[in-house]
Amino acid sequence: MSPPSPPPVSPPPPDPAPASLPEDYKAGYNTALIGADAAYLKGARGQGVTVAVIDSGIDLTGPEFKGRIASASTDVVTGTRDTLNDESGHGSHVAGIIGAAANGKGTVGVAPEAKILALRADLRDATICEDPGCGYFDTDVALAIDLAIKNKAKVINLSIGKEEEIKGDYRTALKRATAADVLIVSAAGNEDADRPSYPAAFAGNPEFKGLVIAVGGVNRDKRVYANGNRPTDLAQAAYYLVAPAVAIQSTFTGGDYLKLTGTSMASPHVAGAAAALKSAFPNLKMQQVAEILLTTAEDLGDPGTDLVYGRGLVDLDKALQPLGDMTLPSGATVAGGGEDLAGSGLVASRAMGDSLANAEVLGRAMAVDGFDRPYAVDLRPRIRAAARANPMERLLAPEGDPQSLGLTAPEPGGLSFGMDVDRAYPAYAPGSATAALQGGVPDDRVRRVWLGRRLAPGLGLQAGAGVGLEGVGAAAPAGDGLFLDDGDLLRPWTGVLDYGFGVGLTGDVSASTRVGLGLVAATDDGRLQNDARSKGRAAGLTLAHDLGEDVSVNFGFRWLEEAAGLLGGSGTGALALGDGSTRTFETGLGWRLAPGLRLAGQASLGLSDASGGGMVEGVDGLRTGGWSVSLTQENVLAEGDRLGFLVGQPLRVLGGHATLDVPVGRDLEGNVARERVRTSLEPSGRETDLQLAYGRDLGPASALNGWLMLRHEPGHDASAADDVAVGMRFVRRF
Repeated sequence: MSPPSPPPVSPPPPDPAPASLPEDYKAGYNTALIGADAAYLKGARGQGVTVAVIDSGIDLTGPEFKGRIASASTDVVTGTRDTLNDESGHGSHVAGIIGAAANGKGTVGVAPEAKILALRADLRDATICEDPGCGYFDTDVALAIDLAIKNKAKVINLSIGKEEEIKGDYRTALKRATAADVLIVSAAGNEDADRPSYPAAFAGNPEFKGLVIAVGGVNRDKRVYANGNRPTDLAQAAYYLVAPAVAIQSTFTGGDYLKLTGTSMASPHVAGAAAALKSAFPNLKMQQVAEILLTTAEDLGDPGTDLVYGRGLVDLDKALQPLGDMTLPSGATVAGGGEDLAGSGLVASRAMGDSLANAEVLGRAMAVDGFDRPYAVDLRPRIRAAARANPMERLLAPEGDPQSLGLTAPEPGGLSFGMDVDRAYPAYAPGSATAALQGGVPDDRVRRVWLGRRLAPGLGLQAGAGVGLEGVGAAAPAGDGLFLDDGDLLRPWTGVLDYGFGVGLTGDVSASTRVGLGLVAATDDGRLQNDARSKGRAAGLTLAHDLGEDVSVNFGFRWLEEAAGLLGGSGTGALALGDGSTRTFETGLGWRLAPGLRLAGQASLGLSDASGGGMVEGVDGLRTGGWSVSLTQENVLAEGDRLGFLVGQPLRVLGGHATLDVPVGRDLEGNVARERVRTSLEPSGRETDLQLAYGRDLGPASALNGWLMLRHEPGHDASAADDVAVGMRFVRRF
């Protein structure tokens, strides 16, 4: 899919590559104090943003503003650029704090790549004060503001002020600026007063739409600048920030640098921060920029907004970080909504292993915050394969105190009833729906209730709750209990969907042929199951036949329909899966090679697909396979003992693809750029399980078992370390 035009916004990277700062960042404490150093490394440098500085002009001779003084810069009093060069140094100092270049010389600004629109307005009446640059007529400032609006400035810095309330043309020009979504940043003044000078005193006035910020000062220790004017009330304090104001080094006249103190120095820090934030997220309105700067300020003084520090110290680094809930857009525009990032995750099928977690497109996804700001997010860590715990863990954790109640009706009815109650089951299967619902805390009881009826000699019907394909027609594992966790090894499809409400028919067709038929409708009700992976329906058909006394074969067919899942995998939010369908074919062989020596093997092949869910539009052509081979010998060390070796590969995806539709960017109009790709679901590795097992009965009431296990590339992850375990179990029945 082609990205919309203009190109998507490039947000600051969440983890910027290490980079050293230019030497001029060491010139003062101020940029680090407000997070501008970190912002520079993240790429938020004011590029593409014009800041108007209405002041005493700008130094045209130094290197700090080379190529970045806007062509429309002028002296509004004389109407010419000829008198733009700063005489007092005040305007140059302010402009340097905003945008002095990061060139390794002298000093650096908060937004070192911003364009400076220098508007000199101090020459109307030289008798106003002794120093050049002190006098500013309202009409001249009003004219400068209108020029700033005309030339697309997004921020206007006013490190000038007056005690009298501003009226007439000046006030009207301020209203025109805020109506045009231009942010006014104004110094609070240096009279140690309980009210800011004007126009900073307009902060909080609804007439200006939240686009006037008053700025007071602090020193390097974040203590208030004593001479700075403070907010009048909490309404005004809500639009009052503080910034470095004491001994700030910046540009001066004649290419020199000088340290100055005052709220005139504090204000341009906030103006520069606004420019840097806007450059990182061009989609923001300046009203939003103001809101973000106020919201993310570092709280100083009394908790919350106060009458000394207002909202606190401007923090540009924090302002660049997400605010509010993060959303993964699901449509063509950010206004179309999406899925909550925090609620988006995927437990992939064991058979898929790490395939989806390695999909590159998921590593360059985009999410937007509460201000619709785009952020690069890597969704791959939110995907994990359903864990198959080392069976030794279950061996070492006793399964509580199971109690069973069974009733059998007398003949000829052939009716049986049973209920199994397990108390204090240690834990639910990792990644199971039950574990997710219960938060890892086991239920007090896991119940299985069944009802059976003998229909004919050798033919039985069973139905119940908490049962599954294992209990309604599946063939017994060839290892017959010798191997630990042989369900996963000898029946590779086990654990996908096998606990719920089921019915099964099993019986002998002849002396050498047995059949089984089972149907299951599964829910994720933790009281009736402990290992269900997803909801859905399943059916199974098995046929076993003895080819003489020494050889037996079996065949099976499984049909699985999973609700919002595939092969036991399931997702939420943007990573949700659609409904899955699987057809599995199985075959097995048992061969008695010699007295007490038995060879058994089993293999399965499956075909699966799934409809679309969230970003996963669908899965098609999914082929799976698993196998196991075991060799057992009886009477090795003692009469009745058994020694066995098993090798197998749990169910694994052999081929197939998922179609992913991932948001990767947005443009200034809110259109979302999406990348649609087909990605292979074949995992990087191939798990191979080896097991050496020994079992021996020590009498009618006790038994001893031991195991040595190795799993190579567990979870079908080529990067996973081998999993080795040794265990022994002694059972005594009382």
